[in-house]
Amino acid sequence: MLSLSEKELTQNITPDAAPSYLLPEEKPRWHRFKTYDNLLMGNHERVFLTGLSAKERKQFTRYIIANFCRFISKISADFLFGEHIVVETADKENSAAQAQLDLIVRGDLMQQRKGINELGHQTAFVGSAYGNTYWQVIKEDDDELGRLTYLSPMRCFPIASKNNADRIEKYLTYQPMSAGQKDYVLITEHRMGENEYTLYEVTKEGERVRVELNELPETATLINIEPTKLKSFDIISIPNIKDRPDTVEGTSDYVDIMDLQAEINRRISQSSGVFDKHFNPKMSVPAGVLDKDGRVRKDNFELIESTSEDGKLITPQYITFDSHMKEAVEWVEKVINLLYLLSETSNTAAGDDQKGGVEAFETLRMRMMRTLAKINRKRTFFEPAVRAAITTCFTIAGKEAPEFTVQWQDGIPVSDEDAAKKDADLHASGAMSLEKLVRRRPDMAEASEEDIMAEVERIRKDQEPVSPAPTINV
Repeated sequence: MLSLSEKELTQNITPDAAPSYLLPEEKPRWHRFKTYDNLLMGNHERVFLTGLSAKERKQFTRYIIANFCRFISKISADFLFGEHIVVETADKENSAAQAQLDLIVRGDLMQQRKGINELGHQTAFVGSAYGNTYWQVIKEDDDELGRLTYLSPMRCFPIASKNNADRIEKYLTYQPMSAGQKDYVLITEHRMGENEYTLYEVTKEGERVRVELNELPETATLINIEPTKLKSFDIISIPNIKDRPDTVEGTSDYVDIMDLQAEINRRISQSSGVFDKHFNPKMSVPAGVLDKDGRVRKDNFELIESTSEDGKLITPQYITFDSHMKEAVEWVEKVINLLYLLSETSNTAAGDDQKGGVEAFETLRMRMMRTLAKINRKRTFFEPAVRAAITTCFTIAGKEAPEFTVQWQDGIPVSDEDAAKKDADLHASGAMSLEKLVRRRPDMAEASEEDIMAEVERIRKDQEPVSPAPTINV
């Protein structure tokens, strides 16, 4: 929870300015994403207080930011990638292919390569805010396979087909640069199978003037049109949730809750100011106690002279404000519950459920039904992205991707005892092989293929029936 002091509130809050290299028709989209970014990062004053005068902001002694937007995005990311996805080859004997899949999915810290599990969690987090995120597959000279990088939607612009509103024709990405006193922007047009690079100098008036790529050392090695060895784009679009079929981008989780977030911040901030007044009340005293300068022997008392309606002296007393604090707190709780409802976030998923407990474990999934339904909708966009990312990492390196399966977890904790019993029942019924049963054991999660197969053979030998001892007739 963040807060702005009274001094900070008196300062002017200027609106965020879009980069000058963007075209006028591109700036509204940038401003929309910047608004979502401010909500995610807790800069709510830039969203809800921009445009208010200093006098209007003085209604708050401080502005408290209870960032429910960020909290909701964390929940989405945790349910999608909090438990790692498992990607396995269809050919169990192909250990080399499995090692390559593990490199893409798990990443490699020494190679500074982010895996899908790490990048997926971060992407789901910011994608919940922006409504759409992008991955790019690149390959450096010493890479065995392609690697994934994140592209900010504020610098990546999908261009829809004129004949099909939900089909992407190409992508434009912007990379600002500078040299001396001059500003530049490298615009890359990503098409199926090739990328075209164009360098512009950006004047102080915001105009683009095309220059040669060798104008800057960073772009001198680029060629104007570069083949990518791909039959598709090297950018993968990942919508958060798509409610409409006539758009190429998804919808932010914040669309329906922005006004509720503003109300929560406002009411908590106002209530905080009232509490301050209650903890430092003024005292009402009979007239004549204060001198002409308003002083008494105890200089640290805050006193007000007052008389009763009939003109008689009153008994000294503290003045407090009847602020109906109980009703104010109840109103904030109602707004928070409404925010949970509209964002499809159950109280249980938010950790605000008083009903739960070990004895209620079996009903946990039922209480989170709406949240799980929302996560499943998001997964319908993430799974194709994960499959496309893995395949493209192979293709861009000139290799053929193996057949593979993707297993997702739902984010709900499962007790080890229940999981082991379920797996044992599946194995006993013939629905799960012994090898897969061994792979699912927690102690074999990081085991090599050789160790897994050795454990399978050990179990098989232990399960072989013991031959009865031969009988000897005397």
